[in-house]
Amino acid sequence: NINYQSNTYNNPPIVVISEPNVDLKRGFKIVKTKKILVKGKATDKDGIYEVLINGVDATVYEDGTFTANVPLKVGTNTLVVKATDIKQASSTKTFTIKRKSPEIDIIDTDIVVKKEDKLDIGFGKYYALIIGVSDYNTSSNVPDLEGMPTKDAKDLSNILTSKYSFKEENVVLLNNSPTENQILREFVKLKQKVTKKDNVLIFYAGHGIYDESTETGSWLPSDADPEYGLNMISNSTIKDYIKGINSKHTLLISDACFSGSIFKTRSYKAAPKSITRKFELPSRKAITSGTLKTVPNKSVFLKYLIDRLTNNQDLYLTARSIFDKIEEPVMNNSKNVPQYGTIQEVGDEGGDFIFIRKD
Repeated sequence: NINYQSNTYNNPPIVVISEPNVDLKRGFKIVKTKKILVKGKATDKDGIYEVLINGVDATVYEDGTFTANVPLKVGTNTLVVKATDIKQASSTKTFTIKRKSPEIDIIDTDIVVKKEDKLDIGFGKYYALIIGVSDYNTSSNVPDLEGMPTKDAKDLSNILTSKYSFKEENVVLLNNSPTENQILREFVKLKQKVTKKDNVLIFYAGHGIYDESTETGSWLPSDADPEYGLNMISNSTIKDYIKGINSKHTLLISDACFSGSIFKTRSYKAAPKSITRKFELPSRKAITSGTLKTVPNKSVFLKYLIDRLTNNQDLYLTARSIFDKIEEPVMNNSKNVPQYGTIQEVGDEGGDFIFIRKD
């Protein structure tokens, strides 16, 4: 009896692996990296539905090419590349990767990697937009803040670049009297250059305002005119820009009146126990100096924030742990209750922002 292929038979995808350069006859390669980039191409006349590599969902492009960063344990790792077409027919390619050492984080041992560059390999780049508004247009009748936000912004910029993994070229300081356009322009620049492995810190010190009729809080740049609602940056605008920044982690620190209105809810979650786990999950968190109340010109909040960052001796410091260190001192020395929480509906998945000490 001879069985001929029917018209309904579905040929599975054809898979070709281009990276890593593995001899598939031997199916073996030795590396010294914690993750390995797998590239290849899956072709099928019906179209590719998905490509999984050891359960990791690869990024698949229209022409069938795919990429994925696959974590490796120390020792022997069997990598199974499974391509499935739209009719659910699948084919696999299997090869073995052996990770030799847990100590070496780069494949090519002939390359000399500086310590600060190693931080970029594992944790991405650290960007900061630091805004301090002290002087306001006299025509708007918004009182000046006697230079305190300017000093606070400068002090924070100095500690981030001197002690933590923020390179000076990645820190933008808008000080004294930045306008609405100047601030929003920097948000757009962050959107254009930040990648999904990078981290962003946004700091604002200056006047804030809250409209009870619309339940909307806003920052007041130097050219703001609250009487007519001009040149103000609302919380919804801030959230839209944060949502558009494709970072791994974004932390907003706001020291302004009514800054707590950035939260849609007042949920407080215990910090996860593992630094690695916190970093793996994307986060969009905020620390604010108060709830829906005014804050004093001389900031107790910033005093303790700078102090805790300056005197920290831990290599890794999460945003949640910083908040835990400043919450009680701020409450004991001012009438304000600082807030920590998730900025809702902008991509938070339960992770946390991590400060990495340089030394």
